[in-house]
Amino acid sequence: MRLINLPLEEALRHYQRGDLNAAEAILIGMPGHPSALHLLGVLRVQQRRLPEAVELLASARRIQPHEAQSQFNLGKVLSARVGRPRLPRRCAPRCRSIRR
Repeated sequence: MRLINLPLEEALRHYQRGDLNAAEAILIGMPGHPSALHLLGVLRVQQRRLPEAVELLASARRIQPHEAQSQFNLGKVLSARVGRPRLPRRCAPRCRSIRR
């Protein structure tokens, strides 16, 4: 198991340094690895490739359904794709006064 983590750790180092191309090259070579799919999904978010990010994060979640970080990031991406929901007109004045 340690052998599969060495490339993942290297990809994470590249990602943390901002070398997304190097990280991507490693992660693409690890299909089916939930942590690699998750990190590649996060990388796709930074590249503003949200449909791909959703697919990758959902795949990671399917493989490890109880892993909280991939579920959290998937929720964030889905929320960003949908946009901010509009409030009903009757609620808007009250919400604006609470925010102040």
